[in-house]
Amino acid sequence: MIGVFGENANGAMCQFKSVMGAFELKFTGSQTVYGVTVKGSDHNQKISGVATVDFETAAISMGTGTDSYSFATLDVPEVVTLNSTKATSFYVLVPAGTYNALQIGVLTEDGSYTRIATKAHTVKAGEILPINCGNLDTMIDEGAAVNLSANDYANC
Repeated sequence: MIGVFGENANGAMCQFKSVMGAFELKFTGSQTVYGVTVKGSDHNQKISGVATVDFETAAISMGTGTDSYSFATLDVPEVVTLNSTKATSFYVLVPAGTYNALQIGVLTEDGSYTRIATKAHTVKAGEILPINCGNLDTMIDEGAAVNLSANDYANC
């Protein structure tokens, strides 16, 4: 939020305005989660890093080049173990806007998983947009995996 100072009949005041929105990413499964990453399909659409705010309109202008990024990462230092029947929510703050082909990545004890949303997601300032990401246990078909190691262990 930003605070915009002004005056009213009672004197000086500060009005707070929301400038960010949030994705609520909901997962089920039995995995232990260490981190979540959100990335837009357009690398020019910056969602984290350095930004400026217009105090009149509360609009965010993201930086360019190496000071802003097309992804936002949520570290989970106190790891969270998911529940197979009740969704666990993770919240990632992003600038208001429309995100096409949103990529949602999850780092777990068993590896990394990525989901790509097939529809556009529009988040507004001051609002939380829920996204059901599904069950992490079913994202990878282990039966279809091919063992590339001669000695039954990975070498990369």
